[in-house]
Amino acid sequence: MLKRQKSGNLGALSTRKLIRNLPPERNRFKKGEPSPNPAGRPKHAVFDQAARAILSEIDPKLQKSGAERLVEQMFRRALQGSFKHAELLLGYAMGRPVAQNLNLNANVNSESQTSPEEVHQKLTGMFERMGIPRAVATPAGLRVDLNAVQARVNQLLEKQRQKALPAPAMAPGSEIVQ
Repeated sequence: MLKRQKSGNLGALSTRKLIRNLPPERNRFKKGEPSPNPAGRPKHAVFDQAARAILSEIDPKLQKSGAERLVEQMFRRALQGSFKHAELLLGYAMGRPVAQNLNLNANVNSESQTSPEEVHQKLTGMFERMGIPRAVATPAGLRVDLNAVQARVNQLLEKQRQKALPAPAMAPGSEIVQ
């Protein structure tokens, strides 16, 4: 708790100082004595276990886990235009970008600068590798083809499901015909 100390001219704010109220000397922690809380702050393992149990529980009607239902809800909200949901979903699906330390004060050589055309080509290549169309500039601002993004996300989710599902068991003597 902070207490105002009165000094000099009471009307001048610059002369007022704030001091901290310390507990009485007998209640302060003393050097050499064992800590009053040796185990520290309690861990939240019980909460973590409960949350994992709820998220892994499968709904009998939908045959989906709680985590799958949450991801679908995030996806719906992202399609409705929620940037936070889109950012979170893409962060989990594709990984967050690696933080980079940039020196903004570095001397830049004018000869080594890339042209806007080169930047455009590099960005186009990156978007093509991700399978997502580039944003298009309109008078209202940048617009993204949400149907194409949704199709790509569905494609990636289907790919993940195929990896997670075990191969079907085959009967003895049967073979795959193509």
